[in-house]
Amino acid sequence: MGYTYYQCFGLIGSQSLIRLESLRSKIDAEYSHAVVPCETKIVDGQLQVKLGDYSFYVVLSTHDYILEESAHMAKYAKDDPAKMAAISLCSKRFEMRGDPDPNMDFFNDYLQLQECMQAMGPVYIFDPQAGQFLELP
Repeated sequence: MGYTYYQCFGLIGSQSLIRLESLRSKIDAEYSHAVVPCETKIVDGQLQVKLGDYSFYVVLSTHDYILEESAHMAKYAKDDPAKMAAISLCSKRFEMRGDPDPNMDFFNDYLQLQECMQAMGPVYIFDPQAGQFLELP
C-alpha cells in the first residue's frame, strides 16, 4: 500500500450537525483573501479544495463502522478521559487526503484545513498513518 499525502480523519462530536457544505463555506471564507486562488466544489459527496494545480479531497463518512473505529482511536487520547469518552461516541468523520506533494509545499494548507474543521465544533483530528491525534481541542 502506498503513502497517502496529508491523510487525516476529523472525528465529529456526536451532537454536531456539521455537513460537508458547511465545511466548504468555512474554507471559502478562510481562503477569501489568499494569494493562491482557492476553488471548492462538491461532486458526488466529495469536497475538492483546489489551490492552483494542487487539490485536497474531503468526504463526510457516516458508515456503520465509524463508531467502532472511533472507540478504538479514543484509546490514543488516554491522557484525557473526558475527550476519550467524547471521541468514542463519534459516529461520523471527515476523511481528508491530498495529491502527492513530495516537497511539502502545501503542508501549511493541510494544517489550515484541519483548523477549519475544528472551528466548526468538536472535531478531533487523527492521523491514521502515525496512529495519533494531532491536537486535542
